[in-house]
Amino acid sequence: MATIKKLKKKKSRKDVLKPDEFLTKSKDVFDIITEHWRPVTISFLTAIVLVIVSISWRSCTVGQDEKATMALGDVMKTLDAPVVPEGSKPPKGPDGKTVKLFFPDETSKNKEAEKQLVKLEDDFSGTDLAKSSKLLLANIQVRLNDLDSAIETYKSFLDNPVDVPYMRFLAIQDLAYTYEQKKDLDSALNQFQKLAAEMEKNPLQDEGLFQVGRIQELRGDKEAAKTAYTQLVENFPNSNRKKEAEVRLIELKAKPGADKTGKPIEKTGPESPKPEPKTKTGDK
Repeated sequence: MATIKKLKKKKSRKDVLKPDEFLTKSKDVFDIITEHWRPVTISFLTAIVLVIVSISWRSCTVGQDEKATMALGDVMKTLDAPVVPEGSKPPKGPDGKTVKLFFPDETSKNKEAEKQLVKLEDDFSGTDLAKSSKLLLANIQVRLNDLDSAIETYKSFLDNPVDVPYMRFLAIQDLAYTYEQKKDLDSALNQFQKLAAEMEKNPLQDEGLFQVGRIQELRGDKEAAKTAYTQLVENFPNSNRKKEAEVRLIELKAKPGADKTGKPIEKTGPESPKPEPKTKTGDK
């Protein structure tokens, strides 16, 4: 009987998987990234946490997925660590004790996080979390102004994405922004057009259309910009970008010398001085 009890204890889901600790770690990951992630990609956090939670319920043993989650938690601790300039005292944490993990500047912090994420991918290659973490790695590479590496990381993710469509859309969007940061407007446009063309399960299609219009304006193609904005206004009446698109359409359609409504601009300056009347010859 003792042997049976021991066997049951060994196979206990609570003892082996520890779901409470696992899900708490997932929440910590979400909370920390939310403070540091670009607002445009905060939705990525929801997707990655869904991946983590999904993994936690699929697994029945302590395996690669759970270890990868803990490794990602360490990355988040790095990103959450304070910056303490040389000669300054590190701050105290919520427990009142002086924090032990801190960095002299943002660059060194991001480089450490990059190193941890590369190791996570090497150690847990093939797991959903390692694949998902590439988006975070690419974002950090952008922060470090290593745009070429970021582009390759985004492409690597898109070549082998996880089964969460929204993360793919986010990768396309961020790849487009990275190309734009490199002043490669043609490549940025190409990615935004992909985002606008993806229809199935794509909540970013309207965003893609708006960005297509914006990039076309930067390229000087006003007609193409108007087409993109018009498609957004007509097909996405509830989009947060609708009003902005309408404003851009008004400004693009306005003629030189007209206001934003298309009406001629009235002169409001001082009138030109009237010529003095001519005097007859001989008048004094």
